[in-house]
Parts: sequence; C-alpha cells; structure tokens
Amino acid sequence: MKRILFLLASISTIVGCRDKTSLKENKVFFPNGKLKLLYYTENDKLNGDRFEYDLQGNLITKFKFKNDVQCDTAFYYYPNGKLNEYQIFKEGKREGNMERYWPNGSIQIKSQFKNNQQDGLYFKLDSLGDTLITINYRMGKILEVKNDEAFQKLK
Repeated sequence: MKRILFLLASISTIVGCRDKTSLKENKVFFPNGKLKLLYYTENDKLNGDRFEYDLQGNLITKFKFKNDVQCDTAFYYYPNGKLNEYQIFKEGKREGNMERYWPNGSIQIKSQFKNNQQDGLYFKLDSLGDTLITINYRMGKILEVKNDEAFQKLK
C-alpha cells in the first residue's frame, strides 16, 4: 500500500512539474482599469486557462485551451459566483455532458453531445425541477419529442 501511495505521489509530482515558465500571461482590461481577460499563450497559441470577468470583477467564464483548441470543461458563472452552465470540450468540439442551472441552483437544461452535435436525451426543466420537455437526439437529428407544445415555444 505504501508503494502505491509513493508511486501516485511521484506521478503527480512529475505531471505537475510542467515548465510553466514557457507560458506567457496575457491580460486585457476594461476602460475603467478592471481586469476583463486573463489568458496564457505558448508560441503565440492559447494554452492553459482563460478567465473572463465582468465590469464588477466577477468571474463569468473559465475555459481551457491546448494549442489554440478549446479542451476540458468550460464553466459559465452568474455574477454572484454561482455556476450557470458547464460544457465538456474535446479537441475544440462539445463532447459529453452539458448542464445549465437556474439562479436557484436547480437544473434548467441537461444534454449530451457527441462530435459537437446533440446526441442523446435533452431535458428542459422549470426552476422547481419539473420536466417541461424531453427530446431524444441522434447526431443532431431529433428522433422523439415529449411535450410538443413546449417544443414549439422553444423554436
């Protein structure tokens, strides 16, 4: 057991020791002097985290890039700091789960993506958690809609 823990600690040290000096920190400011964007580049390409702030200094988005391509999970925030939405990206395309939240923290939309297209079940819920509409997608095409009246309102 001690060997396994030592091995895991060694791996995390090696992985975490990436030469961060090669990353250049970039900042963009609002006219009032407050930070608007903070991002990192390497060889003139976006690499690492990208943070966007509103005029009040609140974090509103957090993305991750590798060689100018969006990857990992993108986070969107309400001005009060609560999570508004997250989406998973792989090689610049939406891939996997996406969830959007009401300001009260309950789920508003739940969906899945494959190769940047909706694929699987999409749910839209009201702020109390009741399902308003369910759509089944296959590679961006609608296969089935439950509660068609609500769907017409979404168009």
